[in-house]
Amino acid sequence: MYNRCVGTRYCSNNCPYKTRRFNWYQADWPAPLDWQLNPDVTARSRGVMEKCTFCVQRIVAAKDRARREGRTLADGDVVPACAQSCPAGSIAFGNLNDPASRISLLQKHDRRYRILEELNTRPAVTYLERERKV
Repeated sequence: MYNRCVGTRYCSNNCPYKTRRFNWYQADWPAPLDWQLNPDVTARSRGVMEKCTFCVQRIVAAKDRARREGRTLADGDVVPACAQSCPAGSIAFGNLNDPASRISLLQKHDRRYRILEELNTRPAVTYLERERKV
C-alpha cells in the first residue's frame, strides 16, 4: 500500500512546506541484518518520493482493533512512532473532532500556529510557540 512516484517530482517542486524528498538511496540489507526491518512497513526502493505518513500501518491497525471491539477510536489509541519515541512528549496525535481529546485542547491554545496558513493550504499539523520568560 505504498504509492509510487511517476517520476515528475511535481509534488516536491511545488510543495510550500518542502517536506518531500526523493529517495536516491538503494538500501541493501544482507542476512541476518534484514531481520531488524519492521515487517509492517513496506521496503522503499530507490526512486520513491518520501514524506511522513504518520505511520499509516499503526492507524489502520488501531482502526481495525476498535472495529473488532465494537467501538470508535479513543484518544491515545493511535500513537505514531515519532510521538512514541519522543521523551519530552512534545508530539501529540489525535482526533480534532473530539472536544475532550488532548490534541483538541492543544489546538485551542493561544500559543498555537500553523506554517503557511495564510496560503490557505489548510495544514493538519499545528505547532506551539516556545514559552518565553519575561
